[in-house]
Amino acid sequence: MSLIYHGKRKFRPLKAMFVGALALGFVGVDVAPVKADPPPWAPAHGYRNKHKGKGKNKNYAVAPAPVPFDIDMGRCNRELLGGVLGAAAGGAAGSQIGKGDGKLVAIAGGTIIGYLLGGAIGRSMDEVDQNCIGQIMEHAEDGQDIIWNNPRNGAVYEVRPQETWQQKNGEYCREYTAEADINGKKQQTYGIACRQEDGSWKLKS
Repeated sequence: MSLIYHGKRKFRPLKAMFVGALALGFVGVDVAPVKADPPPWAPAHGYRNKHKGKGKNKNYAVAPAPVPFDIDMGRCNRELLGGVLGAAAGGAAGSQIGKGDGKLVAIAGGTIIGYLLGGAIGRSMDEVDQNCIGQIMEHAEDGQDIIWNNPRNGAVYEVRPQETWQQKNGEYCREYTAEADINGKKQQTYGIACRQEDGSWKLKS
């Protein structure tokens, strides 16, 4: 397993403003479940596929939606995600729902219900690490390794979505593997998470 360590960077005022803007855009005040768009890797996702062959200019190019928190770069940006989670928790009613494992952090795309990873690896993770997995489920491709480290406990995590399928009830599910180096000890596990109707992810097994 290739481990990449990302040093802690200074949180500049401009970056803080950017995080605040992200939080305002991501936080959902209305906690009622709403139908979410299919994830980026779902069939017929996006404007191009929905409107394929329509209009006078059929050869136009549509820029893909940006992938948040550096997932497309093969890592999870803990600093940025943690800032958004903190702003969401402190800045909006309904940013957290329920108690304990029923907690839902209301940020757009990759929200999680409870925890997506258990066992020794899951116990070593904090809220930001668990939400990194939610972002990976939402935005990473099958077979893509996402690696990041937690500077607080020194652990290094690597998560890879392995397979994606759609169930009869319409839910998308993803099987993934997770590896971690915790205090010099390597751990490995796997899990299955399914995307709920409101776009959140929940551990299935």
